[in-house]
Amino acid sequence: MKALFNRLWSKRAVRATVWTLVSLVTLAILLARLADWQGQRRLNSIRETLASEGETLDFQAILLDAEADESNFCATPALNGIADETAGKANREALGIFELKAREGKKLPATATPALTGQRPSLAPWVESLIETPHAGPQDLLAALSAQDRLLTELVGALARPASQWTPAWKSRELPAFLFALPLPHYSTTQDLTKSLAVRSLAEVDLGNASAAHANVRIITRLSEANSGDPVLIGLLVGCAQASLAANGAWTICEARLGASEDFSGLQADFARLDFVRAAQLAWRGEMAAGASSILAMAGSAPDRRQILDKSEFSNLHLVPRGLIRNNAAVLTELQWNHCLKPLKQGGLPALYDGSTALDASLGDLQGSPLRKAGSFLALLSMPASASIAMTAIQAQVLATQAEIACALERHFLTHQQYPETLSELISVGAIDPWTGDPMRYTKTSDGRYRLWSVGPDRVDDGGKRNLDPADPGKTKFRDPAYRGDWVWSYSD
Repeated sequence: MKALFNRLWSKRAVRATVWTLVSLVTLAILLARLADWQGQRRLNSIRETLASEGETLDFQAILLDAEADESNFCATPALNGIADETAGKANREALGIFELKAREGKKLPATATPALTGQRPSLAPWVESLIETPHAGPQDLLAALSAQDRLLTELVGALARPASQWTPAWKSRELPAFLFALPLPHYSTTQDLTKSLAVRSLAEVDLGNASAAHANVRIITRLSEANSGDPVLIGLLVGCAQASLAANGAWTICEARLGASEDFSGLQADFARLDFVRAAQLAWRGEMAAGASSILAMAGSAPDRRQILDKSEFSNLHLVPRGLIRNNAAVLTELQWNHCLKPLKQGGLPALYDGSTALDASLGDLQGSPLRKAGSFLALLSMPASASIAMTAIQAQVLATQAEIACALERHFLTHQQYPETLSELISVGAIDPWTGDPMRYTKTSDGRYRLWSVGPDRVDDGGKRNLDPADPGKTKFRDPAYRGDWVWSYSD
């Protein structure tokens, strides 16, 4: 034993041990340098590709110019600054009166989707969940929500302003280096606001109050426009949800044929402003730039890097070579460009949806290789679900387009006491089915109304036939890729 101990600590053994350690350290340094070089080279390559396509990873460069306050719906005092976490706190708290709260022992009902199912929604479940008085009706519901009236009057007055953009404008905000940590406090506030407006509109329709019903839905469209104009995917998704809610409100108004030509004209113009292809492009540009810059911030100077990592979910990345982090930024950018933004620019939202198959294959390749995964683990964690986002945006665009056409059809009916034989008789109406790029399908029905439809996700024209869930039409999975049927706007079957 003593002889073995002496051998281990002999000069030769010490030299061999030191040499081994030095070699390992040198190899680690060389590998780190190689990773730095490869990561930077890959990042430079994708930046050059983007530049050749007129794109950039500079988040500031993609931001839209600020709208003038006097023409900006969102600059009205009630909404002004609510996108700012600190300065907008008071306004967000004031808008809290629009949050619907069920009375004790009750739950708020699910929001109906008449624009998809063709079935008129009932106000009764809302009245029951919000008001304790027996046999209450729409007038009682509006009375219970009367605390909202002052702010609502202000929002209605602001509808004359043609633009909708949150203040402060993104270009004037002080943005953090780690953009994934950017606070977006206005989304929950506006979601509560739109739900309340939707319920109010339904009550106004029941009471026959045309101007109030139209105004409530118009405000929802303006909030949708503002949220979907943010350069982030969450803004796009919130805007899509609000556009769908607005379309359901428009369906209820059109089904009741409630309003004068000027009412439908204003609502039609607001729906015409909703462009979810353009919004999706802006959101993906923002997501791509924010993702890359946030990951690259983790590879910055030592003090900044530690500060960012300590405040994020990735506090254990201090020892990861910067080159691997840069490689992650490059991989994420490549994935988002090749499988999301590029197809979106070339073929619209259906191309983004169809590209998800190739994206899944690329993600599978990265996950299946330990070497590749080392240089892409952050990208894999950060990659959004493109198919789901595309489907949501397509449905929102279909509903917005159908609502725009429906308003134009009601204007035509008010003038001619009948609906047109074809949509070509309507003037300045965007009647394109986002799924195919072809005109939206339309036919008059025997009851004097009409049926308007998109071919839906299977892209097969079923003649304007829905495939509703027989047990509960409201639970029909219209966005399920397996759905077989059209997306139909009609008032009777």
